[in-house]
Parts: sequence; C-alpha cells; structure tokens
Amino acid sequence: MPQEPLTIRISKGKDSRDLLVCERANGTSTWHRVSNGMPVHDLTHLAVESTLLLADAFYGLVADGWNIETFEEPGASRRLPAVALWTEVVVFLLQTELGSGIKQAAPDFNATVSAISGSKHIMFSRYLAAEELAAIRHAVREWCEEWRALAPGEELGFQFMPGTENGLTRVAAN
Repeated sequence: MPQEPLTIRISKGKDSRDLLVCERANGTSTWHRVSNGMPVHDLTHLAVESTLLLADAFYGLVADGWNIETFEEPGASRRLPAVALWTEVVVFLLQTELGSGIKQAAPDFNATVSAISGSKHIMFSRYLAAEELAAIRHAVREWCEEWRALAPGEELGFQFMPGTENGLTRVAAN
C-alpha cells in the first residue's frame, strides 16, 4: 500500500505537558499529550525512520491510520510489525547515548541492537552503516537543540512520507 504524507507537530506545553499531533493526508489526525522526555523520543523516531526509509514503524503506522493511543493498549506490541519493534530498540539505544554521552561505534551499536532484538525475539534485523548512524545522531542532536530552545507554546513541524527517499521536510510552525 502506498504511503501517504504525515504532518507531525510537536508543541512545547505551557502547562509542562507537551503535545504530539499527527495529521494524515486524508484529513484525519491523532494526538497525545506527552510527558517530559517524550518529545526527544518522538524526534529520535523521526530521525531513525526518515534516515532508514522505514515505512512500517511508528510514524508509518500512524500515517496508515493507527492512533497514537493504540500503541499504549495492552497487547499492542503483538500487533506491531517486527520492523516497528526493532525501531524501538534502536530509538532506546540512541536515547541511552543521549543520556550518557557515550556513543558506540557502528559495529558495537549494531551488536547491541542485535543482542537486545534477539532477547526480545524480534524477527527483523538491519545493519546500520556508520554513515546512517552518524546522520541519525546529527538529526537527533540538531532537533533536540531546537526543541530545548523553544518557548512554551512553540512547536517543531515536519512533513514525513514514510519509506521514501527525501521524504522529510520541515513545515512552518502554527
């Protein structure tokens, strides 16, 4: 099934709760108030999915009609494609790096992803080239710096076409 573009807006909350809004090409949308730290998680997902051209991870599933709260339902992980589960492992490791400041070289990063994925019986594997990992880290670092600089009420906006080359563009804030 061809993917449709998804407009993603992450707004810094005035009440300390931030907001993730995803608007689909068909005019429907899904949103969720997120707690501290989740915007970094959401931006990391975007960096991974856009760099690796993933169509069946979080944002691709949202573009296809999943609502954000569906991911939090009991048993949701059993309905996720293996690539979405694998992506969560990659995002988790990248966030761990952000918190610790310690980056693994690509072979070590891949070995860690493989070990965690194997322990969770995730039936998907993909090697991240050093250049891909560097591009993801660069995007995450840049977007997180922008996020931290936002005042309450301001937002970051993106249009994402899951699974396509050059499928990510910035959109103006509302």
